[in-house]
Amino acid sequence: MGSLNNLPMRSANVAINSEKTTTAASSSSAATPNSTRLSELPPEILLSIITYLPNARSLSSLSQTCKYLHRVVLDGGWRDFVHTRFPSQLSLHANRGDAARALSTLSRNWDRKTITARYIEPTFPIHSLNTKERFTQWQRPKGQTMGFQPCLDSYVLMHHEDVNRRQEYLAASAGAELLLRKTSIGPVVEQWWERSSDEDRRLYWDHHHHRTAWYTFRFPGAMEGRDDITSLNFVRPGPDGWSQPNRQDIVVGSAQGDLSLLHVRLGETPDGISGVWESFNTNIRKGISVRATDISDSTSPLLAAAFEDRGLKLYPVPSHERSLEEIPERSPTIDSVDHIVLPIDAGCRIWNTQFISPTALAVCIGPSAGPVHVYSTSATGFSKQPIRQFGTNGRHSSVYSLASLPPSSQASNDTGQVFLSGGYDGVVRVHDMRSPRDFVSCYWDPTDDGAVYSMQTLARERLVVGNSRNALIKVYDLRMAGGRAYHYLDLESHLRTLDQTPNTENIFSSDGVPIDGEDNGRNTHNGWNLFLNPRERRNYRASNSPVYALTSPSPHSPSLIAGIENGFVQLDVSSATDVRDADPIHHHCMTHPPPSGRGSTKKEPRGRNGPNRDPAILNLAAYEQTTEAAMRLRVQRDVGHARDAKGGRGHGRAPGVPGWDQRWIDSRDE
Repeated sequence: MGSLNNLPMRSANVAINSEKTTTAASSSSAATPNSTRLSELPPEILLSIITYLPNARSLSSLSQTCKYLHRVVLDGGWRDFVHTRFPSQLSLHANRGDAARALSTLSRNWDRKTITARYIEPTFPIHSLNTKERFTQWQRPKGQTMGFQPCLDSYVLMHHEDVNRRQEYLAASAGAELLLRKTSIGPVVEQWWERSSDEDRRLYWDHHHHRTAWYTFRFPGAMEGRDDITSLNFVRPGPDGWSQPNRQDIVVGSAQGDLSLLHVRLGETPDGISGVWESFNTNIRKGISVRATDISDSTSPLLAAAFEDRGLKLYPVPSHERSLEEIPERSPTIDSVDHIVLPIDAGCRIWNTQFISPTALAVCIGPSAGPVHVYSTSATGFSKQPIRQFGTNGRHSSVYSLASLPPSSQASNDTGQVFLSGGYDGVVRVHDMRSPRDFVSCYWDPTDDGAVYSMQTLARERLVVGNSRNALIKVYDLRMAGGRAYHYLDLESHLRTLDQTPNTENIFSSDGVPIDGEDNGRNTHNGWNLFLNPRERRNYRASNSPVYALTSPSPHSPSLIAGIENGFVQLDVSSATDVRDADPIHHHCMTHPPPSGRGSTKKEPRGRNGPNRDPAILNLAAYEQTTEAAMRLRVQRDVGHARDAKGGRGHGRAPGVPGWDQRWIDSRDE
């Protein structure tokens, strides 16, 4: 069989010439008499060979050698590449070639720490669901003794008739006000952008050519500080989406103990905007706040609600098949199917709850020696006692956050067998329902022991943790060291060198203490920390804020939204300077120069804030987790400066960090 190394590869960006039929094997003068042409091999063998190609660029080059190989790669090569290299990302419904490119780009950007961060808040057009009016500017809530503590949820709605057409929905709380963002993505939206005027592009589209619209809602009589929203959950539609266009259902819990199901229609005209709500019967006195809510992922979803009085209630979620016109203004309350009070000490409280499977609910409490309880659930109620309790080896502690791993996990054949918890001691523990141990693995940061307030898993590849201080998020690689299925070409040798270095970091003994042994300071889980505070103090929103909430629309989305005190930060795992990062599914390459702001005609000044710099893009700081005595702080430089350095115009400027995006430099060179 001919070696793949002898193939005359074309450049990946050269189109296939349909007139040429010469195969790679026939063009090679080094072929031996016993060699076999690739074009003579059956597709089954070729697809087996393809699984050994290291990256998408190699597969693209192979597909351009002849018509036959192009057809094999098109019919099954890209599919097998995605299945073998990104086994936890199979939920990405798209053309497999586009999926391979999008996932490869996303993996490369995570490896290179390619982060573009912005503060986000409602911008024109802003629609009020209460009055159906449209506003040009959002007014921040007033009356808070401190900045509001946001709740977040998001998801992506795919159109079954067109997999490239999507809407991303974000729900966020700002005190007693609910904020909703609808983002339309896809080729149709891109064509719409191309036909629009410059003014419309500036007003209705973002920097990735996505069309966005914001909506606000406030329950009548809600007051800041008293009726603040404490929990948010979208009701996900079925595989065919909602029966009504622009329909969304959101469960909202408040500090006063109110629990409501809000039905909204997110159109762009007054006739296409509406909002009605139903109430859940909580049977508690006013002032007993809703601590947490979650909705099961099933055809007949259930709502679990945890309250400040240690109560846990289970509700049926009404069918979304009803139209909004069928829901009366004064709907009868929805009664719970079961109610239990957790048998815990008076000084112990419920912090969070989450369905880890359609029939299992995890509840985190504290302080307690067993801070994680798992209850069985059904349409009739909870199990009388927890089916499992997880502790921290006899230590009294509190657990604040939960995260489940995808059901397709190779380590878990059934949904809900493996999940994560994070709490007061700053350790993220991996719990396995099949194991008698309290936890089977841990992730920890040797440089910071702040409590874990929030978590977001990204498929089975990465875990993002929100810290309790310094507006800090931590990123862990969930893949085993040395067992990564995909390496970006530029980092391949660098990562292999790290994986071959022995290390005991993030490996715990049974009592939760790191195992003693030789330590070279490297982290085999590729953990690193990112400060969400911008380097420019004039851009500070909250310098020492916890990261209260994290959300991502989908496991393969390049966007991550963090909720900090009095604001929101969106992290796009995409480059602001490299056009190669144009994602065919999620992100169009950023428009340069970016606009000064929606609805603004103000010209940007020259100099440091000149035309090569987008003032909305934040310059952040990061460092790798290590046990070395001295940590190296990396900082982001302005987009314009990084672009100049990349183009050879930045003579004398600080060099970049090897293996990182070109915006990162050592803080000593700033």
